[in-house]
Amino acid sequence: MTDYEITSHEGLGDITRELLDLTAAAFGDYDGVIAPTEEFQRWYTRRPGMTPASCFVAWAGGGRIVSNVYVTETDIRIGGEMLRVGLVDTVMTHPAHRRRGLATRVLTRAIEHMRDRALDAGMLYTQAGSLPYTFYRKLGYEPYAVVRYYKLPFDFRERRPLVRALGVPIRESTPDDGRALRAFLDETFAAHDGYTPQTEELWDWRRALRPDILPVEMLIAEGTHGVTATAALATATLRTSKGAALMTGIIDFAVRDPAPAPGFFAEVLRRAPRTGSLIILSGEVNTDFNAMCESFGFAQVMDEVAMVKPLSPRGEAAARRPPALWYTTTESLVGI
Repeated sequence: MTDYEITSHEGLGDITRELLDLTAAAFGDYDGVIAPTEEFQRWYTRRPGMTPASCFVAWAGGGRIVSNVYVTETDIRIGGEMLRVGLVDTVMTHPAHRRRGLATRVLTRAIEHMRDRALDAGMLYTQAGSLPYTFYRKLGYEPYAVVRYYKLPFDFRERRPLVRALGVPIRESTPDDGRALRAFLDETFAAHDGYTPQTEELWDWRRALRPDILPVEMLIAEGTHGVTATAALATATLRTSKGAALMTGIIDFAVRDPAPAPGFFAEVLRRAPRTGSLIILSGEVNTDFNAMCESFGFAQVMDEVAMVKPLSPRGEAAARRPPALWYTTTESLVGI
């Protein structure tokens, strides 16, 4: 019987290739995942707050990594309060080593590390009602916020005539806009649970340091008092049973005044790529935004769920307060 060793990434050196091979094996049969590349792998593991000490692997005989979990230590608003949270991503096990409790062991070790770090909670995203959802519940994670996965159900060329030009002037942002955009997002999403403040380090990772395979176009509208609206079009190539497919997500859609939101949304759609799928991830509680998405033809295709495991009395109290609004961390849910 194979012996397994559970350890953190700390002291292992550069294991990028090993993790890339594990990702390819673990998700090789999954339709619609981002095609793994070394460029993407290196970017993703440089996420601010993700350290070698917070991520864990299972080693099999022969020195092969066969299971892994990434954990990012970060501030996230839950229950109206900013908590210190361990954000869990990409729990994966090699197909040849499944059903041996390895995912449980690496995630349990990660939870122990979160407790040692005195974090308030653990959090993760998964598909509602899936096998992973059941697995996480057994480890103490409970559903906290439902996230709607919206998709435009027809080709962009067909939808273009449906998007009216409403005269909202927008432009692509420049690096000089970074500070103003960070402040605008922090202000706009101040009441959204699930939100992480946009520090300069996080902003650079999410925008300036993105790999070429994940291009992003940041759009901005301005008024006499500065930024009035912003959104980003983040694009990735997915691996599917029919070959490569393009996906573009509308992320960080934010407006200062709800009134011009449809006009700005229409202009963002006009700037979207003409091919591939267009998606939006939005909390079920974001009723006004969801109604606007649906008015433009977006259809809900599945539910995702944010799950929370309280690790402190503060975290337990926060998790008892349901979200009034929800911000989805797309890097954790779909990788963009």
